Amino acid sequence: MVESKLTLDILDLFFDGEKDAELFKMQINFLTISEIEYTGVGAFISFKSDEEIYKYRAYSDFTNSDFVNENRLTILDGIQIKNDSLNIEASAMIRIEDGIIESIEIFNHNGFEYPEYELEHYEVS
Repeated sequence: MVESKLTLDILDLFFDGEKDAELFKMQINFLTISEIEYTGVGAFISFKSDEEIYKYRAYSDFTNSDFVNENRLTILDGIQIKNDSLNIEASAMIRIEDGIIESIEIFNHNGFEYPEYELEHYEVS
């Protein structure tokens, strides 16, 4: 199970209003963060999943979000993360492959270094 509050906030907000929101939100229970790679201007959060996740595979058309769909890969964009004291104005993208949540990418648009630790104070919209 994902224990990162920031990651949970991002995942929860991403799927609000989506056609298969409930399926994606059920998937969260079967995800574990396998790796967080800090890049200096953001982070890549990769997940591993329990086999049970496939019960909740979703094939949404993502009518309410920006997306790129190449074969069975979907990348959603649209979540903003803000922390004024660290000068962070970042966006988050989520990668869904074959209907399963795979990873999150965070990119700080201010060009300032993104911290190599879990943000504790932030606004997500």
